[in-house]
Amino acid sequence: MKALAVQGCTFKCQPPGQLVGTAQVITPPSLKVSAEGKPCYKGNIDVLCPPGSIQHPAFSASNMVNTAPATFTISPLGITKTKIEGDLALTQGDNGSATVQGLQPPPPPATTPIPAVAAVILEIDDPGQTKAQSN
Repeated sequence: MKALAVQGCTFKCQPPGQLVGTAQVITPPSLKVSAEGKPCYKGNIDVLCPPGSIQHPAFSASNMVNTAPATFTISPLGITKTKIEGDLALTQGDNGSATVQGLQPPPPPATTPIPAVAAVILEIDDPGQTKAQSN
């Protein structure tokens, strides 16, 4: 069993990526189901990570951080059978991937950094509550 994710949950990147800034959920939570007084997330949610919020070793020419916003779609992994308003509930560990943009050093003798991309996985780290669990 895993805790249901609610409004205010937090995220982390799976290595080698690292979340160093904010991640903002842009999909509204359920208006009908809550846990510990906070609305629950269900189905797929979109999460926006602004420039400078994700570190990745591929971005060595941009202070190791992303240079453009990245939107992740976090989906239920199917481990839970718990449904909220007909959709699977989101729980701790559910994740999604996105291609994130940054900069890498150019090949010599060039001096201007060149675009780089990296596949990054973002997952629900702290679900925001502990009492309501999936089954």
